[in-house]
Amino acid sequence: MATFVVGMATQVRRALLVGYYGLQNTGDDALLAVAAWGAQRYLGCDEIFATAGVIPATYGISVRPLYARTSSFPLQYRLLYLQNFIREYLFLARPSSIIFGGGSNLHSRAYLESRLALVKRTPGPHSAVGVSIGPFRDARAEKACANLLNHFAFVGVRDPASYERVRRIAPDTPVKQTFDLSVLLPLVTKTDTEGISRLDGSLGIAMCNCRRISGVDDEMHRIRAVAEAVRKTAVTGLINEVVLFDFNGQAHYGDTKVSNSVAALLRGTVPVRRVTYTPDPASALEAMAHLKGVLAMRMHSAIFAFCTATPFVMLTYHEKCHELADVIGLPSELRHESWNLQVDALRRSIELILNDGAPTASLPVEKAVDMALSNWTWLNRL
Repeated sequence: MATFVVGMATQVRRALLVGYYGLQNTGDDALLAVAAWGAQRYLGCDEIFATAGVIPATYGISVRPLYARTSSFPLQYRLLYLQNFIREYLFLARPSSIIFGGGSNLHSRAYLESRLALVKRTPGPHSAVGVSIGPFRDARAEKACANLLNHFAFVGVRDPASYERVRRIAPDTPVKQTFDLSVLLPLVTKTDTEGISRLDGSLGIAMCNCRRISGVDDEMHRIRAVAEAVRKTAVTGLINEVVLFDFNGQAHYGDTKVSNSVAALLRGTVPVRRVTYTPDPASALEAMAHLKGVLAMRMHSAIFAFCTATPFVMLTYHEKCHELADVIGLPSELRHESWNLQVDALRRSIELILNDGAPTASLPVEKAVDMALSNWTWLNRL
């Protein structure tokens, strides 16, 4: 592992935040805002760039896009556009710290190798904060990740599975289990949701477009099961309004089509309101704080509900979702595997969160905030 000698008196002035930023995703927008806040507050950076062509709201912290503005979605499997490669090369001609700020993007070989090429061009220190590691697509991806991790001064992971992977494949890299950065969004944006009035009978739903992961049949079964469970709950009088959140605003990979399908199936049963994507994650956070309960498939919708003390049911579709549920101690009756939804079981869970005295996660929000802040305390040891 590389050795870094950086004292707090010698602050890192330039930082590059690496993630799936600027792609119309509320969760990733939150991660960028918090990562920028951390880079400025703890690293003392006064020049912050991000691997994005468009920068969403960063709440008073100046963040500049490293990439050219583009309307296409840069999938991790594709080569970087030539112009963006040149921009990376020119940026890293000066010393910089590279910070992988949140998300689950360290799993595929092509992406990992392209990021390794970045960190080799500048002395750092480099780090990953609030990230998931894996699951890897194959052994070559695992090896590429190990090579990248060995260049990091610190890795803060948000779940135990990621922690064990780092310990196994890069045993010399300092690693700590922390928490997802987005739980710090209320702190960063000064959004106070304590004592906020909740709308009786208001159920938020944040679905995820998983067609690219599963098949069309699986997706339609999930959508119909959710709609049917909501319909069955609505006839009991517990639901006065459904609020559909589009956490991802991309035309192809976003949530609009899924939300449209749910809305169509609920037509005539219960009033439906939409909260469409905006590049301001704090607005989604505040909207969620007004609800009585949330049906959360998007992982960051679950975290937003958690940190605003909004009761929620989690529909898991990936290891990161299962790990989050375990870390926060979400009761089993509030977890459902999205590939195998049972209408009546889901209905009972929705009824639980809409009634007073709903079960909640066992991890205190204050503890999660402390865990997330520990993504930055490693700097004291440099």
